[in-house]
Amino acid sequence: MKKALALLLAFVLLASLVACGGAAGPSNDGSETNTSDAENSEETTQADKPSSDLDAAEVGGMVELAGLNWRVLAIEDGKALIISDLVLEERAYHNEYGEITWAECDLRAYLNGSFYENTFSAEEKARIVETELTTNDSPLYGAPGGVATTDKVFLLSLEEVVEYFGDSGQLATIIAGNYDPEDDLPETARYISDDYDEARKAQSAYSAVAESWWLRTPGLRAAYVSYINSYGGNISLAGGDANSPHGSKGMRPALWISLG
Repeated sequence: MKKALALLLAFVLLASLVACGGAAGPSNDGSETNTSDAENSEETTQADKPSSDLDAAEVGGMVELAGLNWRVLAIEDGKALIISDLVLEERAYHNEYGEITWAECDLRAYLNGSFYENTFSAEEKARIVETELTTNDSPLYGAPGGVATTDKVFLLSLEEVVEYFGDSGQLATIIAGNYDPEDDLPETARYISDDYDEARKAQSAYSAVAESWWLRTPGLRAAYVSYINSYGGNISLAGGDANSPHGSKGMRPALWISLG
């Protein structure tokens, strides 16, 4: 009897040890997955964290300049092309109604005037490279792009947006004259919408919502300008009235800075 009781106690003790060992093993409560998710989130946050070292700029990364965050679009010939990460200000492209081009518009004058003078320090200005720009005619409507300009600060063109934010081939189709919109899509509403819509969307600097932002390429006619639509990130080829009321569209300044 004593022998049987001893065996029973030994069995209970062994079962208890096994149970404790199982509890000490890896958990199946999802903690490993949660840890992995946290690590991935941290990596994403680090990638979006702006660098104060301009010479460490990397395409797709962010740098800090004049207290603002700028996304790096390209690096070539010792220079980096950057664009403000947010839509900085809501402004009309031009302050009077009528035909207008980038060379003559009030927004260009503002960007290369008071915005440039009041935003950047003397040291930062020394790194901003004057850039010769060509603004092509509208590829769909033929509205004139105007004369070439030399600018320190500028807006991207339709072609530059496609080049630096992603090219689905739609622009090339338009330029080739083979654009075939949906049957119910009116001529005045034609746009480019593709897998890069999300990349083109930008948040307002003053609210937590996306905001439309101007390009410098003309739209439906000489009084209209193409822009990125806040709702879907598509490119409006017909564009909006250059004299749109304050608050309808904003600006994402772009510029080239010297590296090294």
